[in-house]
Amino acid sequence: MTAPSTKPRSAGSARPVRSGSRLPTLTGLRGISALLVFLFHISTSGLFRSQDMNADVVFVLGKAGGLGVSFFFVLSGFVLTWSARSDDTERAFWRRRCAKVLPNHLVTWALVIALMATTGIAASPFETVPHLDSVDGWLPSLTSLFLVHAWVPETAYSVAGNPVSWTLACELLFYLSFPWLLRGLSRIRPERLWAWALATVAVLVALPTAVGRLLPQTPALPWDPTVSSWHNFAISFFPPTRLLEFVLGIEMALIVLAGRWIRLGLLPASLLLAGGYVAALYVPFEYGIVAATVLPLALLIPAAARQDAEGRTSFLGGRFMVWTGEVSFAFYMVHISVIAYGHELVGGRERTWSTAAGFALWAAACLLAGILAWLLHRSVEVPAMRRFGRSRRTALRPQKPTAAPPATDQEAPASGTSV
Repeated sequence: MTAPSTKPRSAGSARPVRSGSRLPTLTGLRGISALLVFLFHISTSGLFRSQDMNADVVFVLGKAGGLGVSFFFVLSGFVLTWSARSDDTERAFWRRRCAKVLPNHLVTWALVIALMATTGIAASPFETVPHLDSVDGWLPSLTSLFLVHAWVPETAYSVAGNPVSWTLACELLFYLSFPWLLRGLSRIRPERLWAWALATVAVLVALPTAVGRLLPQTPALPWDPTVSSWHNFAISFFPPTRLLEFVLGIEMALIVLAGRWIRLGLLPASLLLAGGYVAALYVPFEYGIVAATVLPLALLIPAAARQDAEGRTSFLGGRFMVWTGEVSFAFYMVHISVIAYGHELVGGRERTWSTAAGFALWAAACLLAGILAWLLHRSVEVPAMRRFGRSRRTALRPQKPTAAPPATDQEAPASGTSV
C-alpha cells in the first residue's frame, strides 16, 4: 500500500504536514461523537413521565446519531490516509483492521444474543427484530454475526443482533476497498483535490433526491410512517452509499497532506457544524441523516488535524478526552444494550419517571456503559490488537525506531444511527 506524498507539486501551495503524526484532538472528538450516539438512542427510550419531555428530547437529539455515524465514517477515511505507510501491505492492513473490529463485535454479539434469549427482548429500541424462537428469528441475527446484514433491505436485518453493528458491515467494505481507493485518489493533482472533495459532497447532498425518485415509496418505516423504508435503507444502511463519506475523508486528508488546507480554524468549523445540525432538525428526514452536516464535518476533521500537526492541541486533546476517544469503539458496542436491558431491569420498558429521575437514569446508563466499555477495551480490544494485530514474523523482527509512531489505530468503527 502506498502512502500519499506530502510534497506539494505546484507553486503557491501552503506548507504540507507530515503524515503519521498523532491526532489527540480528533481522538477527543471521537469520544464526543460516541456520546452523541448514546444520547440519540437513550432519547428514544421514553423514560420520562411527561410525553412533552419525551417528544422534546427526541426532537433535539433526533439527528445526533446521524451526526455521530457520519463523523466516524469521514474520520475513518481521513485517519487511514493520514497514517498510511509506504512499507505497508494490503494483507497487513486488513489484519490490523480485523484485529481491531472483530473481537469486540463477537463478544458483544454473543452478549446480546444471550440477553435476547434470556429476556425475550431484542436490543433494538424499535420492535422490528423477531425473537429467537424460529429460523426466521435466528436468520437476521446470524447475518449480523457475519456482518452482512447491512446489505439486506429489511429493517429486521439492519438492526438485528447488536443493533449498532450494521456500521461494522459498512466499515468492512471501507477496509477492503481502501488500498485501491487510496492508490487511485493519490493520483489526483493537488490543485484539483478540492474540486473532487466538493463533488463528493454534492453527490451526498443530492443523494436523497435521487433515492426518492428511483426507489419505491412503500413500505413505510415501522417507527415513522412518513418515511419509506427503502429510502431509509439506501441512505442510512447501504454500505456502498456510506462509502462516499469514507471517500470524502480520504480526499480531505490528501488536501491537508498536500498543503492545500484553507486554514479554517477549529472554532469556526465547529460553529459551522452546529449550524448544520440545527438545519438537520428541520429539513426532511432523508436530508437530515447526512446531507445537512456532511460539509461542516468535512471541514471540522481537517481543522482539528491541522491544529494537532502544528502543536496547538486544545482541551479536546487532554488526557481525559483522549481516554474517552480510546474507549469510544467499546462504548459504542455496549451502550445500546445498557440502555435496552437496563430499562428492563429497573422496571420494564413501560415504566416512566419524573424529569429529574429520568435524566439521572441517563447519567447512570452513560456511566455504566463507560465502565463496561473500559473493561471491554482493556480485556478484549487491546489484547486482541497485541496478539493478532501483526503477524508473528513481524512481531519477532527488530523494529527500527521512528520519529513519530503512525496513528494506525486512531480511527474507530462508526457508531450507529437510526437503530
